[in-house]
Parts: sequence; structure tokens; C-alpha cells
Amino acid sequence: MEKLTNIHDLLINQLRDLYDAEDQQFIHLSKIKSAVSSMVLNDMLEYYRRELQKHLRRLERIFTIMNKDPEGKKSMAMEGLIKEAHSLIDRCTEGEVLDAGLATSIQHINHYEIAGYGTAISYAKALEKHDLATSLLETLRDRKQFDLELSNLTDESLNEQAANNTTINEKSKQQL
Repeated sequence: MEKLTNIHDLLINQLRDLYDAEDQQFIHLSKIKSAVSSMVLNDMLEYYRRELQKHLRRLERIFTIMNKDPEGKKSMAMEGLIKEAHSLIDRCTEGEVLDAGLATSIQHINHYEIAGYGTAISYAKALEKHDLATSLLETLRDRKQFDLELSNLTDESLNEQAANNTTINEKSKQQL
């Protein structure tokens, strides 16, 4: 395992974590996306997938500028967050409940990324690599915007649909 001895090493480590995290999401998002029943959520996830491609290309450009390889670090945290999302797919029996649960899982993933990009920006600024910080800030803004849109969707639609589904199921059980 590579030793981290200075803030430059921390920046490279953080960027590699972000790169692997974005790549893992891109790979697994198609399975997550195929499980949702809400067309609005499905469209939002398709948009998110295209954004992931942009984020990966942006990180690749940063690694080129830094003359570093993006490979070399496995984001264990992202792997765990993705496993949680897949677990929901396996356990949820109602489409509306799954949609609400997957939206939450995707927000957990997004919040991890928001924290990671914020940290990378802070390191880049400390190293006076303002061009890198500006590029990373673009992705951070994308992430925050997506988070806001996903929060609005869950608050205005998905959670209510899941609650209505739960109410209907409870009434059905009581009638039996």
C-alpha cells in the first residue's frame, strides 16, 4: 500500500478514490436503473449516468495534467454503498417502495461523492492548484444540483407513492 506523506499524496489518493467511485457507479447504475418503476426516476438516473461519464472524463484530464495514473485505488466505501443499493433491489417487493429506497441509496452515494469532491478541492487549493480546484468545483456543483433534484423528487412524489402503497397493503392485510 502506498504511503501518504504530504497533502499532494492526499490529493492524489482522494482523486483516485473519486475516480474509482465514479467508475463503479457507472458500471452498476444500469442494474439499479433497470429495477426502478418510476419513469421520472428512471429518466433522472439516465441523466445521472451521462453526468458520470462527464465526471470521469474531467478526472482523467486532471490526472493527465498531474501526470498521474487514475488507477490504483479501490473505493471500498463506494463498493459498500452500491452493495446496499443492490440489497434493496433484492429485498423490496413493491415497486414504489423500491423507488423510494433506491432514491435514498443514490443520495447516500451522491453525498459520499460531495464530501470527496469538497475534500479534493480543499487539498488542491492548499497546493495552489486553482485550475484543478475549479475543475473539481464543476463536478461538485453538478452533484449538489442532482442531489437537490433527487430530494425534490422524493419529497414531492416517490415517498408519498411508497406511503400510499404501504397504506393499501396494510388495509389488505386487515381485511384478510
